[in-house]
Amino acid sequence: MSLLAQLGALLAAPFTLLRLRGRPFVLLLLYVALASALLGVVAVELVRHKGDLLHYAALYVLPAEWEPVARILVERFLASQHRPVIINAVVGASLVLVAMLLFPLKERVSAALERREQLVAKPPREFPLWFQAFEETVLFLAFAASQMTIFWIGYAPDPTRKRVAVALSYAVLFGSFAINFLAPLLQRHRLKYSTIAKVLARHPLVAFGFGAMFTLPTVWAAKLGTRYTSWRFEQIVGVTFAVNIACIAAAVVAGTFVAAKLLPAAQETRPPSAGTRALGWMALVAALSANLWAFSAVALSLHHKSQLLKCRWTLVPGTLHISPPDLKKLWRGDGGAMGLDADVEIENPTPFDVEVEENRVEAAHGGVVVATTALPRLRVPAGGRARQHLAVPLELRRELMERWRSLLEWKRWSVTMHLRVADAFELPIYLLKES
Repeated sequence: MSLLAQLGALLAAPFTLLRLRGRPFVLLLLYVALASALLGVVAVELVRHKGDLLHYAALYVLPAEWEPVARILVERFLASQHRPVIINAVVGASLVLVAMLLFPLKERVSAALERREQLVAKPPREFPLWFQAFEETVLFLAFAASQMTIFWIGYAPDPTRKRVAVALSYAVLFGSFAINFLAPLLQRHRLKYSTIAKVLARHPLVAFGFGAMFTLPTVWAAKLGTRYTSWRFEQIVGVTFAVNIACIAAAVVAGTFVAAKLLPAAQETRPPSAGTRALGWMALVAALSANLWAFSAVALSLHHKSQLLKCRWTLVPGTLHISPPDLKKLWRGDGGAMGLDADVEIENPTPFDVEVEENRVEAAHGGVVVATTALPRLRVPAGGRARQHLAVPLELRRELMERWRSLLEWKRWSVTMHLRVADAFELPIYLLKES
């Protein structure tokens, strides 16, 4: 299709809803009802147990009396991502949930519409249902791998990476929506998702234009809800999901008509070669494996470290010792160090072992690291006690003395803890960001 033909198909897409009647209309109502029930259950449970989920997460990480602190930590974690990334992920996840569970009915709506409107002259040759389910599963895994990768890209406070994460989140949202609702008609005529993805890559105006047309209303609804402080959480969720369901219903119809116009070009497209498909599978497996490894390593490491705050600490009398830095070395620029040594008794009342592995903490001012330190490695068995010698070194740098006046500008401070959660993998925890 030429760019002009792609543009024409997009502009005509919303008006295809006026041609909906008869059996396709009834099936679409059923699809909308089931999608509404599915997302309604999710919305109700989310609203009903929002506080409980945060409460139990807080109790898992911190002692009961520290729960308000845990809530602040969760808010800071969510704040590490720009709001569009989170909104796009939620909208995309709801789409994937509906697509995964209701794809047979979506297929029936599209097929009934194709027959009634006689959109394609040749009879369809549908794939078996198990193969359709397999293709939907692969699409879900690709979406999950993309979202996890976007999280890591946008995790760092670097503005450039934040902008890249936002752009990628929109691209994934638009692309996943397009392939979900343009695919049914193309699949009925023996085109696999790999070939459909190749077709959409050759017709980017249709792919991203269609996705934007039927996802931006939901994104805007979510943004509008979060801007009004008077809106309750229930209202934001309800409005966002309602707009999303309306867009999904419209996309089923419009996607069938647009896909019919794409079909001639799609049938002339050669399927990806075996080598290309192998590379695609390798990329998907590698992305999933790397992300699952990273998230599991982080989760396991934080699981052990998070229980540290529940332990009972007792300083052994007479063991505290502080060694001052060598000021001459510090001024010459050779670096200086001071240290704190003490013995503590640690009681671990939790059913989990507590571990702190290799780590380092950097304090920077205006982007310049002026001091580094580290927490000592320690381990306390579940339900047990341990006597631990704590030696906390603090390396000071000459910049600390040269910039002593400007150090009072607290907004320029940043503190980052780097946790070694696996071999050759450190997780930066941004405790304080420069503002």
